[in-house]
Amino acid sequence: MKAFLTLLIIAGIAFAIYDVRRVREANRRAEERTRQVDAVMWNAINATASQIGSSTAPVGRELSGSQQQQSWNVPSGFSPSADAVTVGPNGEKYYHHERTHYPR
Repeated sequence: MKAFLTLLIIAGIAFAIYDVRRVREANRRAEERTRQVDAVMWNAINATASQIGSSTAPVGRELSGSQQQQSWNVPSGFSPSADAVTVGPNGEKYYHHERTHYPR
């Protein structure tokens, strides 16, 4: 009886370890799919914005005269100076950060 309980406990621990690894792998795959969907979404938004001639998520613009500069939310970890820049059809700048485009 003692050997059976010991075997049952060992089997339970082995299953718990297997289950934790399985869940971690599933979470990793879900995060990757989320990143891919985000990239597709931002590409579609930027394509639509360039078609209608306006940016849909400006981070800020350099304005002249009496106009004030607009400030918008910027994702954490975003560094315009460290990322590649593309100029859009209307002169807007797109800073590329991890396959996601934030117009400026």
